[in-house]
Amino acid sequence: MGLYLQEHTAAGRSPKTLEWHQTALGLLQQYLVSERHLSLLCQITETEVRGWIAHLGTTPSTKDTTRSVTIIATYARSAQAFFHWLVRNGYLECTPFLKGTMPKQGKKAIHLIEPGEFERLLLA
Repeated sequence: MGLYLQEHTAAGRSPKTLEWHQTALGLLQQYLVSERHLSLLCQITETEVRGWIAHLGTTPSTKDTTRSVTIIATYARSAQAFFHWLVRNGYLECTPFLKGTMPKQGKKAIHLIEPGEFERLLLA
């Protein structure tokens, strides 16, 4: 994970992006070691990835709150990018993120405003 984060740093990624990747990958590593008793990259399969995503939805965050589907999907995208990097750099032959592994996010509702309200906004 260190080399992956170093590459992101060298590419000029923001500190917040690096923090996000560190959090997501730290949670993945913690799950793989403590829940699945795995320590090698080659042991990670689609089953472990799906298990981690489900685990994120059923365990509380550090703030003792339930993670939203949006947060879980963002963590999963971070892990997916990491696994694609591992494949590109020859650490793995293929990624355990197969089609349909990513959690589905619901559509965000669009809040429409009334024409009169829009007019007032334009005048402001």
